[in-house]
Amino acid sequence: CVLSCGWHRFGNRFASGGMDTTVKLWEMEKGSQLEAVIQQSRAVKPTLWNAASTPNTNFTTIYEQMPYFSTTKVHTNYVDCVQFVGDLILSKDTNNSIFLWLPKLEKSKSGSKAAAAQQQRLPNEMIALREFRLDRCGVWFIRFHTDLACRMLAIGNTLGE
Repeated sequence: CVLSCGWHRFGNRFASGGMDTTVKLWEMEKGSQLEAVIQQSRAVKPTLWNAASTPNTNFTTIYEQMPYFSTTKVHTNYVDCVQFVGDLILSKDTNNSIFLWLPKLEKSKSGSKAAAAQQQRLPNEMIALREFRLDRCGVWFIRFHTDLACRMLAIGNTLGE
């Protein structure tokens, strides 16, 4: 079960975190079906909903099954918040920790989905850069976020501090 999704600043990749302690990195390739559906969704104009006339906003469900990176080596509990910081990842679990880490990808293959499909296993190695220990943040869904320049990290806790 996915609990969090964070988009890369270029909009072509996203990270997901979930109940299985896994952080996965996904990529939308140019011209993909996923990219087409996202473009289609941007054309939908918001309307007021009423029972007599429901707007036609149905989209084709797309099943994406192949991330280009997947690791369980960062967290030992539910991953409830993830965010790209450049090409680094910030991810939080319910054990009162936020980790800053770098996924180890083969440079020649640039971490693409096609390269991952050619390998026997998905890349799963990472370089841990920093752990931020938190106080009283052990409940689910306490989110964090950085400013646009990624110089400040903000998070609350169960006491509202």
